Amino acid sequence: MLALAVIYVVLTLLPCISTPPGRDQGTYLTVGNSLLHGKVLYRDIWDNKPPAIFYVSAAVGAVFGRVFWSPAAMDILLAALGCLLLYRLVRPLLGVFGASVALILYAAWHSRFMYYWIAQPEMYQGVCALGICLLLRWQGIHWRLRYVLAGLLMAFAFLLKYTFAVAVPFLLLMALLDMEQLGARPPRLALRASWRECLLRCGVVLGACAAAVLLAIAGLAVQGAWPAFYESQFVVLPRYAAEAVKYEPHYLRLALIRLGGVLPPFVLGPLAAAAILAYFRRNLPRFMPLLLAAFAVLSTAVVQVRFHDYYFTGCYPFLAAAGGYTAVALLELLQQGADALRRRGLRVAVVLLWVAVLNFCFLPLPDEYVRELLRYHQLSLWCKSPAVSYASYPGAISVEFLDGQIEVLDYLRQNARPEDKVFLWGSNSLVYFISGHEPPTRFPLNLGLISRWSPPEWLPEAAQQVERAAPTYFIVTRGDQLRTITYSDLDSEQFLQSFPALRDYLAQEYVPVRHMKNFEIYRRRDAGTPQERVPQIP
Repeated sequence: MLALAVIYVVLTLLPCISTPPGRDQGTYLTVGNSLLHGKVLYRDIWDNKPPAIFYVSAAVGAVFGRVFWSPAAMDILLAALGCLLLYRLVRPLLGVFGASVALILYAAWHSRFMYYWIAQPEMYQGVCALGICLLLRWQGIHWRLRYVLAGLLMAFAFLLKYTFAVAVPFLLLMALLDMEQLGARPPRLALRASWRECLLRCGVVLGACAAAVLLAIAGLAVQGAWPAFYESQFVVLPRYAAEAVKYEPHYLRLALIRLGGVLPPFVLGPLAAAAILAYFRRNLPRFMPLLLAAFAVLSTAVVQVRFHDYYFTGCYPFLAAAGGYTAVALLELLQQGADALRRRGLRVAVVLLWVAVLNFCFLPLPDEYVRELLRYHQLSLWCKSPAVSYASYPGAISVEFLDGQIEVLDYLRQNARPEDKVFLWGSNSLVYFISGHEPPTRFPLNLGLISRWSPPEWLPEAAQQVERAAPTYFIVTRGDQLRTITYSDLDSEQFLQSFPALRDYLAQEYVPVRHMKNFEIYRRRDAGTPQERVPQIP
């Protein structure tokens, strides 16, 4: 069973390499690449997310290079690490069979991720939560070292997204509760050690976590980024979150609808079924650690103001573990039923029972085979021509213009010199990362400039930075309205017309050289008129 699970995990993760990056991944890589070039986060290059994802993305860009598939490669590594940690966590609780089922479920769910889900902060948080659970329950090394390492992982997960703070109490409970007492009738809550010992252990974890967070913020302050960090994280970010509530008069109803959409019964079903089976079979000591870990990561997604689908990717390893427990419990019940039938001499009934079980297990296999066949077909297209594969990727979000970005990149590759500066007025900042041109302003995408929640002084700041940089190429995006983020119906091109400083500068200093469906490329008038080479996608 374990060999089958490992083979399935490898085969289902391999096609993920053909997954293109989304707008978020492009922003992470662009900001991370700027950090490698000496820029300071928030002061010289800005985004409203906490800092950890940008430093991780800097490492990803440094290791894999400026290629489209770097987020996909990182996502595969994260999934593989998640599978390893998941097996180490659930193997003592569920045995080899249950752990193998959990691996298969997790890999199957992961392969269904949309392209813009990959390598998101929530994915990293899920792997961190697995590592924290292992460290808090592992008995191999001294508990102080384990708890310090767990605290450092908590700090990293917190700096990925601040909502991880709500997961900490659940994870600490998993380490402090005496799980054996939950198997009594009725179940009893008891600590594994005295109150003094439990407080000491909590202090070690939380102290290590707080020290790491403060050290990270102090590092930004030493670099001179404290004012920009404070403005971004304590002024702009709360305004961005509050805008969703102000914009939607029936926010609570919308939140419940969104939760029902991203957490349908087939996702929460394994968790509910496992909890019910564990209670009636008196297996709560074996299942409760998984339940607490699942609620810990689930809580980080539920408390967010918005409810994007990928917010829940960190929960999938623990939902898969619940599915593994359900499989183990059902198998034990079936074996007991088969033994009862065998003792009564009903051997034919035993055979029919297992035939029915095998038929039930076979039901999802044809659909899985067809889905994997289509994914490998996409992989074969990617191997032949990544550009064509990305440009025609099924299910791509319309406002991300994967085909248009490839056309822009091909144009820059054929016409722009390495020393030329490029300014993109839009949100497809992946163009900066792949082309190797640094953003001339601290805003790699204009969502923070054209939104209702952005500070009014940012627009003049960006215009001044563009004029000082005098980029050779000025790229304007059209048709990229993102009302759920900017709370405006204007696209980048339309907003530019209402921004006199940048609009007039563009009209006076630039001439259009390339018209595309969703992009307009301008070149400085004093940059000369080199022979224009029109890109052709192979």
